[in-house]
Amino acid sequence: MNNPKDSSGSNSSPGVRVGKTSGSNSSGSNNSPGVRGGPTIRLFRSSLIKDVSDSSKLPCNKRCDPSPTLQQQNVDVAAEIRSGLDANTSARFQKETSCIFSDVKQPLLSSLLEGSVKLRGDNLMEKKDIISLIGGHMSDIDNYLTNFAIDKYLDLLASESIAKGLKVKTTEWEKFKRAIGKKPTKKVLKDKGSMLDQDAILVPCNPGNSMHWFLFVALPLEKKISALDSLSSSSTKTTAERAINKMWKLPKEYDEDLDLREWSFHCTLSQDVPQQQNGFDCGVYIALHARSLLLQSPMVSSESISSFRKQMSIELHEQKLHDFASETIIEGSNYAVEVILLWKGPQHQRISLCRFQVFTFVRVQLACTR
Repeated sequence: MNNPKDSSGSNSSPGVRVGKTSGSNSSGSNNSPGVRGGPTIRLFRSSLIKDVSDSSKLPCNKRCDPSPTLQQQNVDVAAEIRSGLDANTSARFQKETSCIFSDVKQPLLSSLLEGSVKLRGDNLMEKKDIISLIGGHMSDIDNYLTNFAIDKYLDLLASESIAKGLKVKTTEWEKFKRAIGKKPTKKVLKDKGSMLDQDAILVPCNPGNSMHWFLFVALPLEKKISALDSLSSSSTKTTAERAINKMWKLPKEYDEDLDLREWSFHCTLSQDVPQQQNGFDCGVYIALHARSLLLQSPMVSSESISSFRKQMSIELHEQKLHDFASETIIEGSNYAVEVILLWKGPQHQRISLCRFQVFTFVRVQLACTR
């Protein structure tokens, strides 16, 4: 079954965006592909995007499919891929907590959904990215995180990690798969320093533009390369092996004399990392796995995933991470708030005129009835 096509005639997939520009007028609610930004950015990014003729054709209502969708490729490195993480690495993902979305943030989230407040950042993320990120939609395909949301959240985690003294790099999947082995590694990572000095390198992995994402992690100082998969099974190992062999080219391009025997390569078993409970939360688990690995943050329980999706939206807007603890409003307490002045335009559209962030404090007075 072929994918539905957008207004430009390109195949749609909820994984990686492939052809539709931000200026398209398509009204479809699914996570359709695209290249965003100004003309120069679009030209640059489009050169990194996979040709649609090479993308696999998948039914739009198909759930996460971890099976490889491209023709088997020759393995470049005869690496011994171990099934399962070592005990120390697996322990980083075993602590779990609940995430309750704060009532304080609900008005801001509603404004982001309505479009009365514009998402901050470089304009690559759009309103529909937030809509799919928040989730809760009837169709599975509308609940998939877009590659823009995944990439931007990993960038935020990297920034927070760097602020804490870690050396962390991230790169987009499309750029990684098309450039490794063909372009200098330094250009791929946008880094003049050595890749081997990094604490972690993260790549969200989507082989064959399939319906499923997993997280690719290189820990050069520990000499480990791992594929962290929230749908771990025997069927994912072949895909992980090909990805790991591609990742191995990163350190090899820096130092051809690296000894393969000094490195360990792992793909996860289901008990190594928390597993998703449906067919569309893979992108959320990429964010959680990366957050736990870099910041020793606990994983979120499966019952709290919907709340964490909302929290991710606020974190991307504010460009800072929040604790999972709920910020319950308490009567008589003072709160710093974001004041938004709105104007009701034609057809009662709410238009944000200006915003004052943390410029005022409010004292909460609750009317109690008994």
